[in-house]
Amino acid sequence: MSDEIPAESQDDTREQLLDAAHAQFAERGFYGASIAQIAGEIGLTKQALLYHFKRKDDLYREVLKRIADRLFEVTRASQNAGASPAQRFEDVILAVYERAVANPLDTKLLMRELLEDQRSEAPEGDWFFKNWLGELIALLETIEGQADLPMADKIARVYLLISAIQFYAGSDAVLARFYGKEEFDRIGEFYPQELRRLVRRLLTNGHGAT
Repeated sequence: MSDEIPAESQDDTREQLLDAAHAQFAERGFYGASIAQIAGEIGLTKQALLYHFKRKDDLYREVLKRIADRLFEVTRASQNAGASPAQRFEDVILAVYERAVANPLDTKLLMRELLEDQRSEAPEGDWFFKNWLGELIALLETIEGQADLPMADKIARVYLLISAIQFYAGSDAVLARFYGKEEFDRIGEFYPQELRRLVRRLLTNGHGAT
């Protein structure tokens, strides 16, 4: 393996490193992933990786940023300007669901990040997904009866929906093993329908009522 990286291929090398790191962090978590192993996945040394990313934490944060950017993209692309605010919100939630199911590595890494975000070097407040959650909350606030809810209530509603998406999308292998592929496929047919029903219940029930 060589540490020499031609200037014209540095961008490609960086993307390959991010792809390799994405897979390793998703499978092993931040602490379990090895910089040397990530570099070795694309035939580089640890020193070559550190040319692009000075620290493991920098590499991890860049991987998370890519996922967050893709979530922002699907959130904005799935909004129909001609639809009602409630329909736009519902469509966004279903688009996020479809993306989570189609991108298992993103889903697995996001779940790990939610469960394992205890890195001592992570700057306070520097959490890319908070901005994305904020965008979903802002979208929720455009719906009649939602803007005046306490912020904790709005966060809880959005987080409930995201949790329902992530938990299902991240447990596909377990469900298929427990119930068999045929039953799992049926679950996959019903789950989007149930998710839509959940969105509608949250939007029509308990407008701040306790």
